[in-house]
Amino acid sequence: MQNQMLRSLFLNIWALLGIIFLISCSPSSDNNKNNNTTTLTAFQKEVQGTWLSECAYDDELHYTETYIFEKTVISLITHFYSDNKCTNIAGTEKYTGSFDITSAEQKDIRNIDILVDNVTLTANSDAFVQQFNGKSYCGYADWTINKAKDVTGKNCDSETYFIKGTRLYGILRFSGDSSKSKFFASDLDESLDHRPKTTSVYSYTKQ
Repeated sequence: MQNQMLRSLFLNIWALLGIIFLISCSPSSDNNKNNNTTTLTAFQKEVQGTWLSECAYDDELHYTETYIFEKTVISLITHFYSDNKCTNIAGTEKYTGSFDITSAEQKDIRNIDILVDNVTLTANSDAFVQQFNGKSYCGYADWTINKAKDVTGKNCDSETYFIKGTRLYGILRFSGDSSKSKFFASDLDESLDHRPKTTSVYSYTKQ
């Protein structure tokens, strides 16, 4: 329960400021409410939620990718695994930013544009922690298990992560059924002129 003296103080303040104060504040409150409202396009609405890929294999590592669309924010998360069934997570790479989706020439194709905000990398296993610390990966020598490091714009061995503000262009292709519960995604390119025209063979399923 609030202190009675504080309640009296607030009541006195309101009385002193009067009705003019209340009237002048009302539009401001409405404006704040409007500013916090996000209007999504039809194409942004159809991808809202979490989409998970199947277990894939590349460059001696098994991995899964997850797209998370929350209003106009996108997270693209890659989990790397120490086993071939994608059950034991060894490391995690996460891109976060904003996105827009527009129609393309073909019916089930969508153009996706991403504005990168930040990139993080996490060592989820002792083996990755030791490996990262051993080479001061991305300039850090204090990697600890399950703690993300900001690698936005950093050079990490042969990998250079995107800087904040990088724009990426790709496409999504929905599967043929009307439920739109599955899509295929292309790679992402920094050049609008080189937006990919084909998607990978791996699908992403709505969770």
